[in-house]
Amino acid sequence: MADERLMERVTVLFLFSMFVAASTYEDEHLVERFERPLGEIMKLEDEALKSDAAKVRVESALKKLAEQNGGCRRYKLVNISSGTRQVVDGFNFEFVVEVESVPTEKCATEQPEGISEVYKITIYEPSGTGREKRHTFEKIMHGQS
Repeated sequence: MADERLMERVTVLFLFSMFVAASTYEDEHLVERFERPLGEIMKLEDEALKSDAAKVRVESALKKLAEQNGGCRRYKLVNISSGTRQVVDGFNFEFVVEVESVPTEKCATEQPEGISEVYKITIYEPSGTGREKRHTFEKIMHGQS
């Protein structure tokens, strides 16, 4: 009888210890998760800037820029200098990119040959399906960011 009570106490103590350990572990993840609250702007590291995902986003935005400029120029990505990501109702990305602006056949006689330009590109990717991405472009001088 005494052995059974001792065994029950040991079992209860063991289960309680496991519960505390598991709870502590989960709390650490919760704290870690909320160290960067929604809406905080996070700088993208070099690895993220060089990723295929970043290049695809920027090249897609550059096609939109070409459309906005009447199709007289196309933009070749040279380098992604910097970038940020912000979690909102979707994602806001901001990239500073160097591009080569090249005239298209449509306007080749009116425009100079290819020139180097720097743009700040903002891409809003909304959450949910059926919502359209938004792009904004700001031409900046070399050295600004």
